[in-house]
Amino acid sequence: MLRSPAGAIQSLMFAVLVIALFPLAITPDPDQLEPLGIGLIWVVTLLSCLLAADKSLASDYADGSLEQMVLSDYPLWWVCLVKSMAHWVSCALPLLLMAPILGGMLAMPLDRIGWLMASLILGSPILSLFCILGAMLTVGLNQSSACCPS
Repeated sequence: MLRSPAGAIQSLMFAVLVIALFPLAITPDPDQLEPLGIGLIWVVTLLSCLLAADKSLASDYADGSLEQMVLSDYPLWWVCLVKSMAHWVSCALPLLLMAPILGGMLAMPLDRIGWLMASLILGSPILSLFCILGAMLTVGLNQSSACCPS
């Protein structure tokens, strides 16, 4: 993921576009958008992280470096943890930094944006761990994806 920023940029643009288009699909009324804001940003974060998780492991699987990591002297849980941290830095951290702007687009008050940031800080590392674990389980399948397994 850190070798090529295209996956991180793609997932970030996906999140921004979904949040920007959501008021057009429902209603631009701030009274109706505000209660949906935190849940919508969490769902978009989940989908963006799943989108980026597959791309972060595909190149390592294709060139065999993922297999070398598994066969190395390091424990497998350490490899998963390091991959998960790299995924969080490249995918969830930019979303975390964009969360106040995305919350503002959904007419969220500042106190709810603060709670959103706190929940994303606590929950997004666990979300990245689960996304990477799911991607590691499906990386070897033909045309695999954690979002749409074949």
